[in-house]
Amino acid sequence: MRSPGQKTLIMFKPSWTPYKSWLCMRSKNWEAQECAYEADVANASVCSTSDIVMSVDNDILAYGNITTARRPVSRHKSFIYHVPTMLSQLNISKGQLAALCIVSKNDYNCNIARMGLKTNFKVIKSLQAEDPKESVKHHLNHPDVTSKNETYERFTTAIKVFINRRQRSQAA
Repeated sequence: MRSPGQKTLIMFKPSWTPYKSWLCMRSKNWEAQECAYEADVANASVCSTSDIVMSVDNDILAYGNITTARRPVSRHKSFIYHVPTMLSQLNISKGQLAALCIVSKNDYNCNIARMGLKTNFKVIKSLQAEDPKESVKHHLNHPDVTSKNETYERFTTAIKVFINRRQRSQAA
């Protein structure tokens, strides 16, 4: 069990691109753990709202308990996302942000063809549902979406990962 304020990094596997960063952090007494699958679910499961999570993509923003994320963009630079500030500036709720992450391209689902981030944001923002699953359901029933959803995408995998925090075995 982690003690408050303990530095923790959870990573995917040694072939993960920032593996050298992981080794460096481990040498500085950070707790480091390997994950069987994507690290985002493990990070979301153990992190509290006071933790800062490092991730190489923006999927981590979909988890309700993540408030600060750091995304490396070059050797010495990174973006820092403070979720409460983002929500305030975008005038959306955490549930709407999670829904936006689900219906936009992520590690688990592609977005619906001709439904980019800007259009998805407009639709999600117009919905008043706070629950991400309900927002996704209403999003899929929105006239701007139904006319373009030719493959009848339901975002089942992204919902399982981001909302239910479940990933299936890679052997399955």
